[in-house]
Amino acid sequence: MDAKTARKLAGVPEQEVALSEVQKIEKNIKEAAEKKQRMIYLWSPFWLGGYNSDPTWKEAVKILEARGFTVKFRYEERQFVDMGTEIHW
Repeated sequence: MDAKTARKLAGVPEQEVALSEVQKIEKNIKEAAEKKQRMIYLWSPFWLGGYNSDPTWKEAVKILEARGFTVKFRYEERQFVDMGTEIHW
């Protein structure tokens, strides 16, 4: 086996996946900020990763916090469960 095959088997590193997910939401952050909002709420499958402390989700949180954002995972149980990731600036 060569290194290229080993990398393919190992999959994409968590940091790359996390950075990709952060880049996907940059447009959402910009649009919200232009509307004078101070927070966005994300509930797509990746951003629900805070529920089970997914390592890739944690890596995305580190990236956002390094950029000055505050990140919280919200879990609210009423008649239905409401959960997702809040990003504040």
